[in-house]
Amino acid sequence: MRERVEGKIDVLFERKIISAEAVDGQVRLGLTGPAGATEILTDHVIAATGFDVALERIDCLDRALRAQIEREGPYARLNAHFETSVNGLFIVGLPAAPVFGPVQRFMFGAKHAAPAVTKALRRSSAHDAVDQVPAASTSRS
Repeated sequence: MRERVEGKIDVLFERKIISAEAVDGQVRLGLTGPAGATEILTDHVIAATGFDVALERIDCLDRALRAQIEREGPYARLNAHFETSVNGLFIVGLPAAPVFGPVQRFMFGAKHAAPAVTKALRRSSAHDAVDQVPAASTSRS
């Protein structure tokens, strides 16, 4: 991939897009970065923004619930079964990548995550079933 980009495409790192405007079939971008604010006019824009999977950014989890989850830096601490410190709450996919590695960012990672989570859920279900079995009566009439 490098040979397709280097020397052929201008790449600007560590920039933040602050404005974008179509101008005669091109794009005028307002950027801010290490050297301050700049503006460029270009034919195409590819914004490789990345994605921060810090736990605080996972808005689908209630704030109170997120506060209960133990962390490794800004990320959820997960056990070998992808379970958080909140019993029964599992995190897989991209948010598991800081703990389990970059393969979790892709569907291929599901080959590892799915069996691990399934094993934990089965063990939990078996444990719950044992807890729900009524105790044998020891009284005699």
